[in-house]
Amino acid sequence: MEDRKVKSELNPNTTPIGADDYYFIRKDLYEFIGVYYNPDSFAGGQFVILHLPFDFIIEASKCTERVGNFFEYLDEYAKIVLIDIGTIEFEECLREFEHPKSHSDFLCIGRNYETMNTLVSISERNK
Repeated sequence: MEDRKVKSELNPNTTPIGADDYYFIRKDLYEFIGVYYNPDSFAGGQFVILHLPFDFIIEASKCTERVGNFFEYLDEYAKIVLIDIGTIEFEECLREFEHPKSHSDFLCIGRNYETMNTLVSISERNK
């Protein structure tokens, strides 16, 4: 019964991150962190964290012509960390991103033209 309660509380409709991609800038590491929640994983749910160095963002923009291809490139070649539901790390990640829009380094949401341009322009200015 306990497991069912935890899973229902963390489904994508109630998890603050949800299925949208949230991008946070980490100027100290010269990268962005992309975060989203995957409800369909083998583990029953997980946070997916992409490490996106500024140089990598610039590379992706030069190697692709369309928005969809840009984000596919990021998915294919980025360093990805998976954090399974029910782990201590998952709980820590959930607390860290509980209110993503008030996060001090919050940047943008979604996989769209505006997000792509923001990631590229900030990367070019800060590399």
